[in-house]
Amino acid sequence: MLWSIDPSNDSMEKTLERMNEFAEGLRNTYDCSVQLLVDEKVKSLKMDMKSRHEIFFIFKEALTNIVLYSQCSDAIIHIDKVNSTLSIKFHDNGTGIEAQSIHTINGIEEMKKRAGVLNAILDIQSDKKGSSVILQIPLV
Repeated sequence: MLWSIDPSNDSMEKTLERMNEFAEGLRNTYDCSVQLLVDEKVKSLKMDMKSRHEIFFIFKEALTNIVLYSQCSDAIIHIDKVNSTLSIKFHDNGTGIEAQSIHTINGIEEMKKRAGVLNAILDIQSDKKGSSVILQIPLV
């Protein structure tokens, strides 16, 4: 995360670039198509570094769990600004994430803690038709 303390990287646009780089790395490593769809309005959002840091780590954990544990071939992430909310939605076509996986449980708990720091709502659903992770962050 050293890139985030460089003042030239202190923007939502740079955070989104980093998210795309992370998704690209998973796409190149695992047999899963990962699409990142970002609403243009999100790029110009003014958020503090701490909030962007928390969002990035939730993003990494959610996407890693989906790609590694859901056995999906396709994952789509939508990042949108809807009214005064930043919405990040992950969807995949896998077989679901096994809740018994120790890493998954620890990762989910970590995502919940980070969502709490953001005063965000985190909803995670998984079944045999796929997984969804929805993060809704109020913008102040």
